[in-house]
Amino acid sequence: MSKGALSGIRVVDLGTVIAGPYNTMQLADLGAEVIKIEEPGAAERRNLPGAGAIGYQSPDLVPVGSYRDRNKEAMSLNLHNPKGLEILFQLIRTADVVTENFSPGTMDRLGIGYEILKEINPKLVYASVSAFGQTGSYRHHRGYDILAQARTGFASVTGFPDDPPTRAGNSITDYFTGLLAAFSILAALNHVNSTGRGQAIDIALFEGLFMTLEGYVERTLNDDEVPSRQGNESLTHGASCGVYYAKDTNLIAIDVHRDAWWHAFCESIGKPELSTDPETTDYHARSTNPNKTRQIISDWAKQYAAADAEFFLTSRGIPAARVLTLQEMVELPYVKERNLYPTVDHPRAGPITLTGSPYGGLSKTPGTVFSHSPVPQEHRDTVLTRVLGYSMDYINELAGEGAFSV
Repeated sequence: MSKGALSGIRVVDLGTVIAGPYNTMQLADLGAEVIKIEEPGAAERRNLPGAGAIGYQSPDLVPVGSYRDRNKEAMSLNLHNPKGLEILFQLIRTADVVTENFSPGTMDRLGIGYEILKEINPKLVYASVSAFGQTGSYRHHRGYDILAQARTGFASVTGFPDDPPTRAGNSITDYFTGLLAAFSILAALNHVNSTGRGQAIDIALFEGLFMTLEGYVERTLNDDEVPSRQGNESLTHGASCGVYYAKDTNLIAIDVHRDAWWHAFCESIGKPELSTDPETTDYHARSTNPNKTRQIISDWAKQYAAADAEFFLTSRGIPAARVLTLQEMVELPYVKERNLYPTVDHPRAGPITLTGSPYGGLSKTPGTVFSHSPVPQEHRDTVLTRVLGYSMDYINELAGEGAFSV
């Protein structure tokens, strides 16, 4: 187990799907002891091979849950069985944090809501993630990333002006919300250290994505403006910060919104007169004349292959980047230099490569990826003996009484 910045913090993780496990993955990467509690059968589904898509489960593919549940211990409990529920209560008595992302009311119906648990552990930090929060008129609405993108208006400003609203490619809502939950947990733990009192945390997918609409929402609320879809151009900077076709039909992102970058660009392409052209001389002029700005950048980019254009600009201090495929990205020297894809051994899949910890930059306590995602009941016996002091005879007795299975 890691000796990271959060070493000594114990988390009982009841999270599922993406937002919940991604939240506790942050804590585990930083050294917290995360004990994942799953309903019977959930670990088997999490360990299915493949990307999780229906009909896409080749036995040669990496298990679905390999990424978000790395660095954790796991066991299954039947929370509808009094013995299984009692085990959970005992674990929570020893915990600093409990996390869950069930629909509001589920934990209360199981008898493990915050009002009950704070009585047995007053210092407990209890983090709940749901689609629309624990309060409000939408609290009982179910929801995943695509619904949050729809209801927040995020999809309405994503895509090209003449195309329908578009979903962002990945489940960004879950990842943003997971990060917000982890950040909130750290703030609440600091409060515990100061006061000795825990608290409940209510995080919603809606608000996780809502926070990314900074700029859009302010324009809507304050200026009565209806922001439009900008395609591959910045909402704020327009054509000066966009994606353009190169000669080889590959794409390159170019950012010359700052006047210094624009002037360097004009000088570098042999057209210094554009720096003093009243229609493009400064940020305001370029924003007022986006078509001319767009045409200048586009005409230049089409003269070069994307890789050559990228080198030409970046070597002159002008921000630019080719639009890479994932296959191209993982081959970048940078990825290897920063250890962004470490390898761990998985008992079923063998050596597997995972996305690395983003916290490797902590100079004293860097985040690490040190273990695979657990297979079903992998840590049941070690957790129950180490944390609760159970004997193997008692664990076997509990198993016979259905504490771990249906």
